[in-house]
Amino acid sequence: MDKFRITTVDYIILGLLQQQLLTGYGIRMIFETTAIGSYSSSPGTVYPAVNKLKKLGFIKDINSPDGKKLQLTYTSQGKTELQKWLKQDISDEDIAKRMDILILRFGFMEDIVAHPEKLKFIKSFIEKISTYLKGLKNYHKQESSNMPTQGRLAFEFGIETISASLKWAKRALKVLQT
Repeated sequence: MDKFRITTVDYIILGLLQQQLLTGYGIRMIFETTAIGSYSSSPGTVYPAVNKLKKLGFIKDINSPDGKKLQLTYTSQGKTELQKWLKQDISDEDIAKRMDILILRFGFMEDIVAHPEKLKFIKSFIEKISTYLKGLKNYHKQESSNMPTQGRLAFEFGIETISASLKWAKRALKVLQT
């Protein structure tokens, strides 16, 4: 495995650093206390990622305003790398398996991606999730009578969750268009 391959954790760290200066410990606490918590906040995850991003020139240490400790910030190279990740096309697999990462990408776009790119992202999200939802509903219509009760209920939970995500995306598009 290439030790310099950029991972989702690396991109999350870049996204956090484009929002504020942080120490390595501060990054760990955000991972531990927010919805990002599905990723490991352990020192064995965060600090190697920070060191890799430094070696790649994507982040660097700077003195804190009080001069007492070093904080991390992202570099212009880090900004460029983050922008590339944020602007990646949305795949069908992203919709089916990585919805949480898509929402993180959307959240990190605030101050770093041009407005037309944000609109492109959310429109693509709506298109892809609509297609996915249609497929789920068609499958449900054809197969629900053959499913065990709890399996059917679990499948319906998935449909309702995806429906809620689509509703949110349509609302987000309206907000972005105003």
